[in-house]
Parts: sequence; structure tokens; C-alpha cells
Amino acid sequence: MPYLVGNIPYFGCYVRREYTRNLEARHGEFIPAIAHGVRCVRGSSLWLHTILMEDGPPGKNTSGGSAFLVPIEALCHLECAKPNSMDLIQPWDCFSSDFGVAVFDFITRGACYVLPDRVPAQYRFTIDFTGSDLADDPEQHKHLHICLLEGGLIGAFPNNRLLFRDDAFWKLADSKPDFVSLAPEFRAEGHQYLTREPQP
Repeated sequence: MPYLVGNIPYFGCYVRREYTRNLEARHGEFIPAIAHGVRCVRGSSLWLHTILMEDGPPGKNTSGGSAFLVPIEALCHLECAKPNSMDLIQPWDCFSSDFGVAVFDFITRGACYVLPDRVPAQYRFTIDFTGSDLADDPEQHKHLHICLLEGGLIGAFPNNRLLFRDDAFWKLADSKPDFVSLAPEFRAEGHQYLTREPQP
């Protein structure tokens, strides 16, 4: 299991150039890149390892082949404005630096909708956390599903922020599912079904 950094299924994207200039200059410019790794620090946004692919004329290519680490809000898959709020692309920070990366074959590159506004998106892969109080608390635990959103943003969302679409298997829900987090701890040995009061 990775600790702190790990591989992800690579994907093409753009890096907002101001993130390569400490947010001080070059706003509104984009550098083609490939995202190929992730960095997870508890209490922080996801960070993505990228290789920049700028291909300027001789003397003007200042970043081609450079490795650069950026937060998820610095990335987009189509040139677009930055999100107005982190809630639109990553509602929760990383839960731990111990994590795993998985691509769920059944839904890979499948259509989904980001709630509450039902923004169309495409699922790419999932990050799951363990090894911390929040990550291992059944009621607080969340996966982060990485998705490419219509319009260009890249986001990381838990189960309760997504509806997956596959017209061959199910009809899409008309509204947000009426679920409550599963609070008990389930075990094969010891005291199973240890029930706790749901936390606010």
C-alpha cells in the first residue's frame, strides 16, 4: 500500500501556469501535461505529480519534460476557469497518507453525475484511505473517486456525491439517494455490530 505518494492511471491534462509561478503571474495560461502520480497528506487537497509537455519554438520551450507537483485545483482536462469553491472539485481533504489506488473495471471511464447539481463527468479511478482515526471510522470514512467533469474541471468525490450511469443495467435515480452513513463497526470476531450513536 502506498504511503504519501503513489502511482495513478496516467491521463492528459493542463496545468494552470500560475501554479508554476507561485500564483504570482501568468494567470489564464495553460501548460499541456500528463498526470501520473498522487500525493496524499492528511488535511490537504490531493496533489498530483505531472510531467509538463510544453512544445514552444526554439528558445521558448521553458518547461517541456519538467516534473511539477500541483494541487488538484491547478489541473483541468479542458482549458477552463478555476472553480469558485473547492467544494465543486474536492469536498473533503485527504483522510490519511496511507492509501490505495484502484480502477473499478465495472465503471471505468463510465459516465457519472456529480451531486448536488448533476454535473456530467467521467469516472477514472478511486483513492481509498486507512491508518488514521478518520479513515478508519466507519461513519466518517470516504473514498475519493477521481472524475473528469464536463466543462474541464478535475474532481475527487466520495460515494454520496456521485450517481453512476449505465443505461444497460439501471435507471438513474430522480433525486439524491436517501441514505444515512453506516455507523456500526462490523467484525468477523469479537463484538460485532458494535453500535454507536450517529455523529452530527
